[in-house]
Parts: sequence; C-alpha cells; structure tokens
Amino acid sequence: MGSRPPEQQADGPEFSRPVEVSRIGPSGLSLAVEASAEERAALAERMGVAGIRVLTADVRLAQRGAGFAVTAAWRAEIVQDCVVTLEPIETRLADTAELAFGPAAAEPEGEEVEIDPLAADPPEPITDGRIDVGEVVAEQLALSIDPYPRKPGAEFESDIEAPDSEAKPNPFAVLGEWGKKE
Repeated sequence: MGSRPPEQQADGPEFSRPVEVSRIGPSGLSLAVEASAEERAALAERMGVAGIRVLTADVRLAQRGAGFAVTAAWRAEIVQDCVVTLEPIETRLADTAELAFGPAAAEPEGEEVEIDPLAADPPEPITDGRIDVGEVVAEQLALSIDPYPRKPGAEFESDIEAPDSEAKPNPFAVLGEWGKKE
C-alpha cells in the first residue's frame, strides 16, 4: 500500500503509526512522525479541506501509573476554501496535545452510567497493546481546523435590502384592528 507502514491495515486510519506499549521503557519513547502525500490527501478528504501540505509531529510516550502519557507537538499546513470568496486560504496550525492512555475499562451492562462533568476524563483505551500516535495527531488536527475559514477582509455582500419597518404593518396589529371593527 505505498508509503503506509506494513503493520497498518488497509481499512484503518489514514495516518496510522501504531506503537507497541511493550516498546515503551521506563525512560519513555520519543519518535517523529510525518504523513506521506497519500496519507495527507486521504486526511484532507476525511476532514473536508482542500488539502494538507504538511503534517508532522514529535511524540513522546511515557509510563504513567498503570497507563501511558502521550505528548504530541504537531504542526500542519492546510488549504481551505474561503466561505465568502471560495478562494484558497493557506493556514499554518501548531499545538501540543497531552493525552492519557490506559487499559480499556469494562462498561457495566444494564446499569445506568453517571457522568461527572467535573471529573477528569478517563484515559483513552489501549487497543491490542498499541497506541496509534498517528491517529492522535490526526484527531488533534481535526479539532483545530476552522469550520468557516474567511480570507482577511472578505465580507458577505447582499443585493437584498433590509425591509423597511414602516412599509408593512405588523400582522398582529391588523388583526387587532379587525376585531375592533365588528
């Protein structure tokens, strides 16, 4: 499958970089990941943007209690269409994400689940002994994309004029007058 790692399944995420948790030693594990042109094109389609020119990340995995901490400092260059002019807009995005991963918790069957909105988020599940750092980076990128990008200075123009408030009487006022005539 071209530039995708051999351990990635054909039906898996577009940008998959699974890391075996058994490789994460007491001193942690650091790696750099970069999406290929094929992966960037597939991610752009998934995220509804015109293109992704760059997607890279420096990732650090470390043991934390019974689970793992993942810190990903990522950067991307994307192309989107302006919602006003439809012209392409190039945007640079960068951020650092920190997530916790742990064993998948068994969900109680048949019981009502209470969610405390003030409690810390539960850790992301470790699937088949792996953490997919590529998908972590892709999800963080998706959360950072502006859903309504606008080119600087672009404004909506309308040929429709605002209705004149005195031109038409309020329909309820007309009904009130109708009741008085009888």
